[in-house]
Amino acid sequence: TSEAPAEHFEAAGASVHPDEIVERREAVTSIRVGLRALTDDQAEVISMKFLSELSDHEIAEALGKSEEAVRQLQFRGLRALREYLDKHP
Repeated sequence: TSEAPAEHFEAAGASVHPDEIVERREAVTSIRVGLRALTDDQAEVISMKFLSELSDHEIAEALGKSEEAVRQLQFRGLRALREYLDKHP
């Protein structure tokens, strides 16, 4: 049997360079730390929106908030997360 070159891994049929894997892991870690810098409501909305892939309507129902409130929390949370990541690359 032949092995993949040491500098590449096979993932879902595509070759992924180890450096890319490390960069992705670092980015995920930075985002997780950045989420902790947000308010609880902002972090919850962003997690529900982007990790659980819920709609604004579904998030609003789950949290007992209006869809406008959810959009504002998302907007402010993403802005704060972007600012955090800019300061902590």
